[in-house]
Amino acid sequence: MKKALFIFLSFLLLSFIISSCSKQVKIENILTNGTGRWDLDEIKHTIAWDTFPPIRDTLYNQGEVDFYESGTGTWIQIDTALAMDTDYLVVHYFSWENTENELLIDFEGPSLEIPFTLVESDEDHQLLKYERSIDSLDYRWTFTYEIMLKKLNEIANE
Repeated sequence: MKKALFIFLSFLLLSFIISSCSKQVKIENILTNGTGRWDLDEIKHTIAWDTFPPIRDTLYNQGEVDFYESGTGTWIQIDTALAMDTDYLVVHYFSWENTENELLIDFEGPSLEIPFTLVESDEDHQLLKYERSIDSLDYRWTFTYEIMLKKLNEIANE
């Protein structure tokens, strides 16, 4: 009886581990599928503090994010703060890893590690969310970023 219970519990534990790993691997495969190129389609940014109404901003078509199978990538973003009449592309290099519900991106240079929550993840789009709160100037500030990545399709050379 004990042996049968042990075998059943072992099988149950093994099934749980395999299903957890498979979702993690599935997300990794989705991110790197094909060229691993994703359009930085939309960035929603919210700043909220204590009793004041939140400030919201949405930016569209801000660049591209590339995920490589080696666990590295590039974040190419339009930076309009550098010039008055021209957009500049800024490239940030990063390493990345994922779990079934989180995408951890560690940017090079001044090291910045951002744990994004994977709100949605499928073949065509990824919805990432990052939220951070800090106490400063006698206020509690909360910064929220929601980033929509859409898969870039390559045009075949025929």
